[in-house]
Amino acid sequence: MHGVTGLTILTSLMLPRVVHISVGRMSQAFWYGWCRWFNELQETTLSEDLVDSLREEIRKYIMKEIPADQSGEIAGVSFQELLIVYGNWRARHVPRHPRAVHISTELQMNQKYITYKSELDAIIRAIESGSSLTPHLSRRITTAYEPASSRAPNLQGRRDLDLLVADWGIHHLHLSTVLESDGFVKRTGELLFAAFAKDDAYLIIFIRI
Repeated sequence: MHGVTGLTILTSLMLPRVVHISVGRMSQAFWYGWCRWFNELQETTLSEDLVDSLREEIRKYIMKEIPADQSGEIAGVSFQELLIVYGNWRARHVPRHPRAVHISTELQMNQKYITYKSELDAIIRAIESGSSLTPHLSRRITTAYEPASSRAPNLQGRRDLDLLVADWGIHHLHLSTVLESDGFVKRTGELLFAAFAKDDAYLIIFIRI
């Protein structure tokens, strides 16, 4: 584990061409790219039936992957919107993969670094071994699409979005090691904010919500 300043981490996330670009932002950019690609594909000389068939297969795959929308509303969204829904949902997960852990100087100097040392060590072991971090994530990742009728009036209140992940590629993790019946750990007021690249994880700061 290596110390690195929080400012260094945030600066790297702002530069799209640096090596340590976040997985979340890469996923979002990828799926927005898919939308543009399909728009262009429809203007080519390829068979319209082939394009429609490919679109339908991708739609089926996405609908199998994402959590069910009990309202049924998502079945009627456009293909482009469905790609964005899927991209946002996938970006809120942390792919299982062994990573080297880098702890910011700010986090190490925080007095709560000692208070939560055992919980933090457990998360670090999970990151280094490539174990699932899903139990520590927000329960909102079980919602891929929120029907228009139940959406909060502001983006911050949307259950199907995480603006910090979408804008910065930064995830928040709950520190508890107590696993509850739904597969998530007990919620904690103190959250660990972290960014994940392909082979590296950057633990940035504790914030109490």
